[in-house]
Amino acid sequence: MSSVVVSVLLWHAIAVLLLSNLASAEGIEATNGGTKHRGEVIYVHNGAVATDDGRCSRIGKDVLREGGHAVDAAVASALCLGVVSPASSGLGGGAFMLLRLNNGVAKAFDMRETAPALSCKVPF
Repeated sequence: MSSVVVSVLLWHAIAVLLLSNLASAEGIEATNGGTKHRGEVIYVHNGAVATDDGRCSRIGKDVLREGGHAVDAAVASALCLGVVSPASSGLGGGAFMLLRLNNGVAKAFDMRETAPALSCKVPF
């Protein structure tokens, strides 16, 4: 089995574990979508987590509350989104991130998806 396949399977397994933990902790099914979970912004001391799904925002919040930093929370939230909304996130997806470093400097990251400069229509 190639290392790429193993990596993809590992990331999906981690995301499933995160969601099963959330479902058991909060009494909701991991597949329970719908608008009541959408658009939530969850604030924690000195931070905020916002995703398209409130369950994923709560996972990011929990990472921050347990001592993780913003990038840890972003990765955990992104893994969750890959499970609850696979059609709109995952490999090839884009993102934006605002990050305030310990020294007070704010950084903005534009991680929008773009096609490779030498791409052509043939492979697609």
